[in-house]
Amino acid sequence: MKRLHLLLIIVLALTLAASAIWGMLWIYGSKEKVPAGTEAAGLPLGGLPRDEALQLLQTYRQALDSRVVTLADGTPSASFGADKPASGTEASGSSTRSAATDAASADEDEAGAQSPAAGDAGTGGADTARTGTGDSGAERRRGWTLAELGLRLDPSGAEAALRRLGTGSVWERAKYRWRWERQLPARLRDDRQAFDAAIRSEWGFYDERKPVDAVRTITPYDQVVYTPGRSVMHLDLDRQHAELLRWASAGLGPAEPGPPRSGARLRGLDGPALLQELGLEASRETPLLLRSVAPAKTVESLKAEGVERRIASFSTDYRTSSQGRAFNVSETARTLDGWEMKPGEVFDYGEIIRITERETGYREAPVILNGQFTRGIGGGICQVSSTLYNAALRAGLEIVERRNHSVPVSYLPKGQDATFAEGVINFRFRNTTGKHLVIRASSGGGQLTIKLFGTMPREVRYAVASKTVRTMPAPVQLRRSGGLAPGQQIVQKKGRTGYIVETYRIKYVNGQEVSRVRLSRDTYKPQPAVILEGPAAAPAPPPAPEAGPEGAREAGPASGAPTPGGSSAPPPTPAEGRGALAAPDGGDSGSNSRDDAGSGGRDGGSPSGLLEDGLRVLRPEALLPGRTEEPVG
Repeated sequence: MKRLHLLLIIVLALTLAASAIWGMLWIYGSKEKVPAGTEAAGLPLGGLPRDEALQLLQTYRQALDSRVVTLADGTPSASFGADKPASGTEASGSSTRSAATDAASADEDEAGAQSPAAGDAGTGGADTARTGTGDSGAERRRGWTLAELGLRLDPSGAEAALRRLGTGSVWERAKYRWRWERQLPARLRDDRQAFDAAIRSEWGFYDERKPVDAVRTITPYDQVVYTPGRSVMHLDLDRQHAELLRWASAGLGPAEPGPPRSGARLRGLDGPALLQELGLEASRETPLLLRSVAPAKTVESLKAEGVERRIASFSTDYRTSSQGRAFNVSETARTLDGWEMKPGEVFDYGEIIRITERETGYREAPVILNGQFTRGIGGGICQVSSTLYNAALRAGLEIVERRNHSVPVSYLPKGQDATFAEGVINFRFRNTTGKHLVIRASSGGGQLTIKLFGTMPREVRYAVASKTVRTMPAPVQLRRSGGLAPGQQIVQKKGRTGYIVETYRIKYVNGQEVSRVRLSRDTYKPQPAVILEGPAAAPAPPPAPEAGPEGAREAGPASGAPTPGGSSAPPPTPAEGRGALAAPDGGDSGSNSRDDAGSGGRDGGSPSGLLEDGLRVLRPEALLPGRTEEPVG
């Protein structure tokens, strides 16, 4: 019996204990007040009923989103329209400004970028750029709410946590309260695109401005002059946004260590009063932040390229050229003028020809086809390449590709020309100065001048010398003509003497020769003279007894027989046949020449169909009459 009573007592005690624990859990889990010490984005909510905490959180969100930020631009209001760049005036206007004016503008911009802005609380001030206030002292201001600038408080996480208080089973409610996080999730959302769009809607014209590059000018007197560029001010949206984000986020983090703050003291407060109670600013005024944008090319960067002075110059004459040839020379020179080369870059004359043909085209002028003149398009282009070749030699540059004409040119000594045949022969050289190189070309008054500007030691200079090592007489080609009297001869085409020429580049240091390097061994193939000859004479009667036994010779030109023009026609050489060209001895056409398909080796001659000093042939079958002595190339 005693044992039964003891068992009942134990069961009753356990039941009472379980009931007590259950009751405590029910009481603990049924509380709808927010646990003490709870905060959301710096807002204390502990001790408030759940519904009051939710209402206070909404008031807090609206108050934060409604805070006003005002930006102030220190530029005088009268200059707002004037500062907006008109189309085409920002960059072009700089060309008419003096160097002193541009330098002053650049200095002002730099000063504006480095001066601290007044009233920039919390930004340090040292890196804030503002424009001057001007005489009127007026400033342009514009205000936005944080929500309009894309900064909004997102309390959805905190609201969801609060709504779960007092919901679910007793055990779930008690467990949820037991695991309660004192810092509820609420964060400031940032829409950067909205921020940038808002600022640019008011001051976007700043970003439309373009900096003006510094300019290097070479005067007609060969002086290298630099005009400073001009910096401009653009919106510094990155710093502006970072500063605003710091201000908007201040006070929204966890509270400083200390006693838990209660939300009871915040009951019934409206937005402004709530912010004031929490020590948060309801508005802020800050200067518009600008940054200086420097031009891509400054005087320092241009000077570092090393275009210090004129290092070589060469001129050729084209006063006797036809109008079409003079046009081709001047237009090619125009394309070449101002061409810049980087260190180690290879110049390609073919590119100059392509650009000129595309932009202005070439006119009709005599061209060379297989060593003979004919009508074509582009005659004269080789005078530009030959003049440039001589300038490059006198600057000590490396010649990558060059070839002489098939016949000597009148405007240069033999061995110092550089021909061009589209797709076959090119002229190329490398900038070996170690610095940038600028090519200036000018034409006028029948003279073509090419100058090179760059870096070369002043004590160094180069000269070019050529010598003829062999002369090859022109062969003679006899052709029968039924329109002439027996034995009569007429010179249809004068021949040209051939030459083998060696060219050297001589280097002088302080006036003393230090080296002499052979550049090329060029061959100018002789061109045959063509002589028309009448038919053979009738057989002579038997000689008289006193006549010599050898009888009469077959009709033909006697040695030294006068021609209709009063000159003597040389007799055919034994090596030639009727209607065939005599083959001269070949030679090396130059160390920088190349063998072209069909050229027969480095003999300087032109392969069949090779066009020099032009782009297209108009009448390849008809040589120009009376033009055998016209300047070529």
